[in-house]
Amino acid sequence: MSIEVERLEGLEAWIACERLEAEVRGAPTPQPACSVPTLQAVHESGGLILGAWETLGSQRSLQGVSVDLDGSHAGFAALVSLFFGVVPERRNAGVATALRLAERASAVERGAEVIRWWIDPLRGEEAHLALHKLGAVGTRYNRNLFGDLPDRCNGGRATDRVGVEWWVRAPRTAAAGASGR
Repeated sequence: MSIEVERLEGLEAWIACERLEAEVRGAPTPQPACSVPTLQAVHESGGLILGAWETLGSQRSLQGVSVDLDGSHAGFAALVSLFFGVVPERRNAGVATALRLAERASAVERGAEVIRWWIDPLRGEEAHLALHKLGAVGTRYNRNLFGDLPDRCNGGRATDRVGVEWWVRAPRTAAAGASGR
């Protein structure tokens, strides 16, 4: 078994991405972030779509997805996460870390300084990855940011979120990566 992270392009990859989101969020997903038309628009506008593929023998299956829009923040080039998800069976297996590190490498390559996203403060694994393993920082808190989302991930709870900024060239980020935590 091996995990490879690569850019997702084309209809077949985007259909796999759409299916992965449904698996992560729980179907039916009333407001999918990763519909095929949305992914086409992200691709056409220069966004970043990454997939983590697991290979078992001759079979490949998509285990995680990262979808980012190009943007800016405080005058700096930025990536803004539209969707990030790992299939439930592969959580805590290094897939999310591999995806985020590939996302960072792509951000540096394209000249972005920061990657921004939201984490659910009730999901400890999201905070652990962002703040401890990657060296990101929480910068803001929004109560019920997305309103009612009746999917499996949110289950009718308020969608409180912590805004995260990951300054990809910062010493804190380099130190977190070097320490392996």
